[in-house]
Amino acid sequence: MIAAYALGAAEAICIHAAGDRIPVLQIVAMRSLGNWLIWLVAVGTAGQLIIRSRCFSVQLARGGLGVAAFAAYVIAFARLPLVDATALLYLRALLMAALAAIVLRETVGAIRWAAIAAGLVGAALVIQPSFRDPGAAWLAGLAAPAFNAAMQVVTRFAVGTDPINTTMFWIATVNTVFLAPAAVVTWHWTPLLVPIAILGPLANYLSLCALRAAEVSLLAPWDYSRLIITTLVALMVFHEVPALSVWTGLVVIVFACLCTALTPHRWLRHLASFRPFC
Repeated sequence: MIAAYALGAAEAICIHAAGDRIPVLQIVAMRSLGNWLIWLVAVGTAGQLIIRSRCFSVQLARGGLGVAAFAAYVIAFARLPLVDATALLYLRALLMAALAAIVLRETVGAIRWAAIAAGLVGAALVIQPSFRDPGAAWLAGLAAPAFNAAMQVVTRFAVGTDPINTTMFWIATVNTVFLAPAAVVTWHWTPLLVPIAILGPLANYLSLCALRAAEVSLLAPWDYSRLIITTLVALMVFHEVPALSVWTGLVVIVFACLCTALTPHRWLRHLASFRPFC
């Protein structure tokens, strides 16, 4: 899941860099093409093709939520300050845990709630959002984590019933059907479309593997780990030295993530029967 979040952070930077220069439908359509590419690679690796779903309605719901979440995500990161859009996105962990408890009946104990709350505080220390000039884009910024959290819960149902490659097939199919209008927009080429088409779908596939191996509420606090990765990249590549508040926030995030590892037997129980390419 950490790898998935790292790839998602890289994708967010690319989308923000693209800004308003590229239509939202075009960005989402490129990501849909990337889903097909990752699916073909996964099928080739597994050596089997299974597209018939045993929970068709769940796959459709998961695909629809995915389209809605990513459309809101693109609007937010293209039109809001990067810091503020990122801060809003981290509401996802809290929503994931709440939905996991209500819908999936997962046991979200005090340790997990504390880890999520601590991670949210750490994220605020790192990001320090301003939340100035509220507008319509803020609705997208709030809708993105809500749709995404709901999608993660539905995904848990999907990968628990169907093979991961089957779920990936229906993700690509639903995206293609919903995003057919993107084919008629005026296309603007930029090299940023290449990483956008690859990073997001690859992160999506890795998250499917993680959700099949562990509970949603167990994975939720690890969403904050992308801030650690982003800060380290800024330090090592761009030589940007973080402020003391940033380091403090990162320590809090690390503590929050480690709290979820206090029950390692749950990880081992799921991983013992986990097959990533089925």
